[in-house]
Amino acid sequence: ELSSQTVAMGSSSVYYEESLDKYAGLSSKGLTVIDFQNQKTHSYTDEETGLFTGDGAKYYPFRVNWEENQIKYLSTNQETNLFLNVVSFKEGSIVEKYKLPSNTKRARFGESGERLAVVAIDNSVSVMDVSSKSLIGESFPMDKRFHSSILIGGEGLAYCYSGSAGQFYDIKKGVKAPLNLVYCNHCK
Repeated sequence: ELSSQTVAMGSSSVYYEESLDKYAGLSSKGLTVIDFQNQKTHSYTDEETGLFTGDGAKYYPFRVNWEENQIKYLSTNQETNLFLNVVSFKEGSIVEKYKLPSNTKRARFGESGERLAVVAIDNSVSVMDVSSKSLIGESFPMDKRFHSSILIGGEGLAYCYSGSAGQFYDIKKGVKAPLNLVYCNHCK
């Protein structure tokens, strides 16, 4: 399964898959996919795309599954409700729109887009399987100094952080992981 990561570019996020010669972009107006080899453009309009940062700026997290012609992205409506969206970009239609729990303040995709780290208002972290919507492992309290969580590959780890300080957590057990047992090349 080919899956992409995105690059933030001001008011949008973009991804170019060189091996397939395809581009995907998500902005405040929706998403666009361009297949340069077949000279086709696919669009889906959604003016609620993106999430808000603590200072009110918007960012546009998404993941592409080129084999299934689907894009998964996060959106916010009325600045309070967070949604996980799955769109079939060839059809230009929504496959699924799933409302995240009402106490969600942040969410972030894992590398492949198959898992989602969800940070609640009380600073607890849950990891959700995107397909089944079931929780993976135990929710755990994140240190109050931290505000975000990154899922680390398939190692069963989350890195919770704020600025340059952070802590690894074992997502299956819901406990802090000793730093000397892990190495994270994603968190430099």
